[in-house]
Amino acid sequence: MSFDAIVRKIGNSVGVVFPKEYAKSMNLKVNEKVRLNVVREADFSDIYGSLKAGKSAQMFKDEARAGWK
Repeated sequence: MSFDAIVRKIGNSVGVVFPKEYAKSMNLKVNEKVRLNVVREADFSDIYGSLKAGKSAQMFKDEARAGWK
């Protein structure tokens, strides 16, 4: 079972709050040691449109469809 969470500032540190349902389903207890696997959500907004291929989208579509006939 997994869930999405937001890293929040807690004093001089950062932390993640487990949803109550998740903590209950995993039988998590206060002060219990756990191991986390952090996976960042991909964000391609800063590079979207910045790569120049030299061909228009229509040219790519025409090439891809050339073998269909």
